[in-house]
Amino acid sequence: LTLGSQGTEGTNDANWIRGEGVNLMYNSASGNHTWEVGGSEKLRLQSGGGISFNGDNQAANALDDYEYGTFTPTWNTDSASVTIGYHTQKGFYVKIGRMVYFQVYIRLNSSGAVSGGSGALAVHGLPFTPQNATSSDNVAYGTANIGYTNSWSGDTADRALVSSGSAKFYVYVGQSSGTNVVAGAGNLGNDTQFRASGSYVAA
Repeated sequence: LTLGSQGTEGTNDANWIRGEGVNLMYNSASGNHTWEVGGSEKLRLQSGGGISFNGDNQAANALDDYEYGTFTPTWNTDSASVTIGYHTQKGFYVKIGRMVYFQVYIRLNSSGAVSGGSGALAVHGLPFTPQNATSSDNVAYGTANIGYTNSWSGDTADRALVSSGSAKFYVYVGQSSGTNVVAGAGNLGNDTQFRASGSYVAA
């Protein structure tokens, strides 16, 4: 079914509706797809992509992505890489627009789990690169809440901060003179377990 100007199925020079296998395909030559109730717009597929609601036509407000999946979190240190023996590495995420929500569970082997490493300790492997904190829209850093640790060496991890522009989050072990103290490889040991959840804005 071609509506309006003359056109051919599969092209973009007309408004048309067609069947393709088990699917029903809709095409707008340009502009948007809108759905109305009682003459009032309730839903819009914007021409540039994304869904908006109740007459909102701003591209910045359109829901343009939703997905969920898994990733593999790892421990690493900034100055010299640490060698880790893993028992379990689990990461799960949901992404809605630019907001990313994640959970991680990492457990190390019961023997020979950690070797070497120096500098700040972070969980690497987040599924999307976080927004740079110096960007023009001044997005704040993401954070993570630490829900559980076991066989953690030294002061217990009690807070975490998602890195600016890098797919990792740093872990902290209390404060010293009012400043957060970042964890290091020495805080990890045999059978160390770590669970955390958090969120951040993707670049």
